Amino acid sequence: MPITDISPDVDNYFVGAGVLKWQMISPVLDVGFRLAGNCSKFELSSQVTRLKHYSSQTGTRFKDRDVVTQVDATVALTLDEITASNLQLFLLGDKSGVNPIMVNILNTPNIHGALRLIGTNDVGAKCQIDLPSVLITPSGALGLINAGTWGEIVLTAEVNGDIATGKFGRLAWNISGEVAYP
Repeated sequence: MPITDISPDVDNYFVGAGVLKWQMISPVLDVGFRLAGNCSKFELSSQVTRLKHYSSQTGTRFKDRDVVTQVDATVALTLDEITASNLQLFLLGDKSGVNPIMVNILNTPNIHGALRLIGTNDVGAKCQIDLPSVLITPSGALGLINAGTWGEIVLTAEVNGDIATGKFGRLAWNISGEVAYP
């Protein structure tokens, strides 16, 4: 049976896979998206802060109002391909040269860009997510000696919203299995 938007249906189960693209946002360069290589983890989290109000007009206070005062989103990323471009993100630096490529460490602490994940999974709907404004932060340590395990670059992307629209990005949940949008 085809994937639907109707539950219950076992064809709606999802095993995620995808291609991650990164675009550096620069006031002086017009840079397009680049493939970030194998991404073994892409987890989007949202945080909502609420302000609760309690009535004091009776003996037992009770909640009579609850409003959202703040929304926030982050992405936890793990990149498996150790490249100079990915190290540049982790080290919050810039790079120059060809061979060797020199990556300066912590001289660009505000790396601003955009993330695009294009679903390539075999099970479930193809998901595409675009986050047009993120700030990269390294997470954990960069293991340059990792006896018997694969090296990883672990990052957090703080997602910024658009003040004009109130949107943080968009997700296309495509039940036809095609790429959602360019």
